[in-house]
Amino acid sequence: MGPTDYVLLELLNRLGGVQGRKKLQKLVYIAKLDGVPLEDDFFFHHYGPYSCGLAARVDQLVETGLLTENTRHLSIADGVEYGYQLTEKARSFLNDVQKEVPPTLQRSLDSGFPPTIALKDRDVFQLELAATLLYWLEKGHPWEEAEGITQQRKNADLNSTAFKEAKLIAKDIWETRKSSEC
Repeated sequence: MGPTDYVLLELLNRLGGVQGRKKLQKLVYIAKLDGVPLEDDFFFHHYGPYSCGLAARVDQLVETGLLTENTRHLSIADGVEYGYQLTEKARSFLNDVQKEVPPTLQRSLDSGFPPTIALKDRDVFQLELAATLLYWLEKGHPWEEAEGITQQRKNADLNSTAFKEAKLIAKDIWETRKSSEC
């Protein structure tokens, strides 16, 4: 169990759990952009930024009894949605380790978590669009170009409510990130 596991468990603790693997991937990606020290590498995948390492770590945390994985059956076409909650074992672990967390890490978590936590109840498609837009911005594309790539890759209507909300989310995160780099 390393520091990245602690950070992920603490994020899930502060979120009160997450319903949906896709939502978890997007929230962790956004948290990383918000300065939360996560070592997960993300690449562009069908639903936007995705980390194989994060998926494997979540599976490992379930196997070790630190997370519970629940399933919710959706319509036949949509299949199953997975949700994750901390177990009592994880809460105990966080309590024990929190005393040893370096102040610099604690400050990073305290500043990086709130913007991510504020997104918890957002629609998963909005998060997917926002994370995709942020991904292309992070890769060095200017805003308009990143917006166009996102629109094309996600086959999204630029004038839809989902895309407009996603742009607001991405803009807030990107501007905050840019101002903290100065």
